[in-house]
Amino acid sequence: LTGGSSNVTVNGPFILSGGTFTSTSAILELRQDLTISGSATFNHNNGTVRFAGSSAFDLNSGGVAFENVSFTHGPGIRNI
Repeated sequence: LTGGSSNVTVNGPFILSGGTFTSTSAILELRQDLTISGSATFNHNNGTVRFAGSSAFDLNSGGVAFENVSFTHGPGIRNI
């Protein structure tokens, strides 16, 4: 799966447990939990991962390196 070059918003949990995901070269905005596990491959594509939303969420990147990260999250707990 490839994110292309446009901004992408994921309103539900982002779960990658296998296969390969190449993110957008723009902004991938995640509004709920992030889980990357197993044999999954996340390619950052030189884009930004923005963690946003208005409630608590968990981040489990499985050791994946992101190119750029930003947090624009409102009140709530972020478990990293």
